Amino acid sequence: MKTSLRSRLVLGTACFALLGVITYACKNFLDTPAQGTLDQNALLTHAGVEGSLIATYRMLDCSEDVGSWGCAASNWPFGDITSDDAYKGSEATDQPGATQIELYNWTTGQAPDYLDQKWSTVYEGVVRANSTLRLLEQVRTAKPGEISDAVAKAIAGEALFLRAHYHFEAWRMWGNVPYYYETDTDFRKPNDLGVDSVPKLILKDLDSAIVLLGPSKTPRNGEAGRATSWTAKAYRGRVQIYTKDFAGALATFNDVTANGPYALETSFDHVWTGFQALKNGKETIFAFEASSNDGEPSGWNANWGERLNFPHSGSPFGCCGFHQPSQNLLNFYAVDGVTGLPKAIVSPGTWNTRNARQCPVQGLGFPYAGMDSGVGIRRALQSQEERPRAGQRLAEYCGLAGPTAEFSPHSPVPVCRSAVDAGRGIGQVGRQSRNRDDPRQSDQDAGCTDRARVRRGGVSEPED
Repeated sequence: MKTSLRSRLVLGTACFALLGVITYACKNFLDTPAQGTLDQNALLTHAGVEGSLIATYRMLDCSEDVGSWGCAASNWPFGDITSDDAYKGSEATDQPGATQIELYNWTTGQAPDYLDQKWSTVYEGVVRANSTLRLLEQVRTAKPGEISDAVAKAIAGEALFLRAHYHFEAWRMWGNVPYYYETDTDFRKPNDLGVDSVPKLILKDLDSAIVLLGPSKTPRNGEAGRATSWTAKAYRGRVQIYTKDFAGALATFNDVTANGPYALETSFDHVWTGFQALKNGKETIFAFEASSNDGEPSGWNANWGERLNFPHSGSPFGCCGFHQPSQNLLNFYAVDGVTGLPKAIVSPGTWNTRNARQCPVQGLGFPYAGMDSGVGIRRALQSQEERPRAGQRLAEYCGLAGPTAEFSPHSPVPVCRSAVDAGRGIGQVGRQSRNRDDPRQSDQDAGCTDRARVRRGGVSEPED
């Protein structure tokens, strides 16, 4: 009997111990931190807060998370190719979404992808700015001596400046947009603030950033690219211009000009340059600090959003011929030979009548015929009412009969067609690539004239 009782006690003890081990093992297994993720506690340090702030700056340009190319820091898809200043360029089949953006077909084809990328980029920036502010507050609460008051103010100032910038980018694209703060818990915000209310919130963030960043004229730690109070002041003037507060903007800019750290370069080429010695010069107010050969295998940190904007194939860059300047832009910079003033001012009726001279150009992917200035002829692609007028205007340029003077829907470049080409598809003529081995192009650098004709097959040549 005793033996039986002892056996039952031993068995019960063993089962209880085994159950404890199993329970303990299961608990430990479930509590194991996930691999390959950044634990929140690891960020509760000064270094963690600074890292979060750098990640906020990172969203100034495209990232692998949101893709390309609507996220470009320069806004070339929305600010330039939709205006008179530039054409999309490249070929019709390359990035058709950009073509639709250029033609204002916002909901057609791949155009929404560009808009989605822009939205994702700016609001990811807002998320990171707010995360930095929350993390800063958590560290200051949990570890009071971890970050000094002066550094904490500077971090908060930079984060608020960036939050203002990203909201500004969203506002000038879409008008009514939601405004997010670090204290928000429900992110399902309606965009019902009103167009006028959003810039007021942007200005409020900028004003707070100005106070927090203090009077220093140099960026924190001497690191170029960080926002200062003068960066925020200059940005404030920019927002005031957008809201038509011209008197306020003038006062802001006068303060920045008279008391800030900025000045004119001695030569204009110092502003737009690839030379490292001239970067972040005295005219630079705020610039995205790109990097290459930094261990990121695909080059996402190296101005990714601008990578299409090189000369076309056949150049040393090999790609891609996007974002091409227009004749309208060139005409706008022309000056009067007597007064030296812009012709756009002294000759408002004739400054924009000059067309491009015809020169055979290698590798553009379409005949580089003369362009009619402005958006009129390009917009006519979308309007049945305007199409006859645009065709007549192009006929005058080409010197052809009205019905044969057309333009390609695949390119902003007008295509002159002779009567024998009238049966060809205009897209076929417009897309015809130039052949560098074609003997008809031996006079490539000579005989440029103000008019051009297109040979059968799409090869352009100078007129006699």
